[in-house]
Amino acid sequence: MNIRSGRVGDLIIGGTDAACLEYLRQLVLVEPRSLYHYETFHVAEVEGTPAALGGFLLEADRWAKVSQALSRVQQEAKVGLRWANERAGFRFSDEKRCENLKAALGTPGFIRLVAHL
Repeated sequence: MNIRSGRVGDLIIGGTDAACLEYLRQLVLVEPRSLYHYETFHVAEVEGTPAALGGFLLEADRWAKVSQALSRVQQEAKVGLRWANERAGFRFSDEKRCENLKAALGTPGFIRLVAHL
């Protein structure tokens, strides 16, 4: 079973299917509870059979919580966009740090990765 299948998850998570499943397992459990947390999902049933799945988080800071959750899982799993992008031929160029960004999203800044075409 290939759970990545060339999608964005392949770039973000990378690694084997087992590593991807572990990353996703951590994402549904990690605090803060984000859009990906298992408690935000609701299963609709038709005659007792699961028929649909939807995730909802209506809090105003939901996207900040997504960023915090992704950052925490990436830090704990030692997985990140830089590693995945370097596998795709990009190389580190420079970085910018911003205390306001860190306060809002839980990340100290941005890095720039470049690839020669």
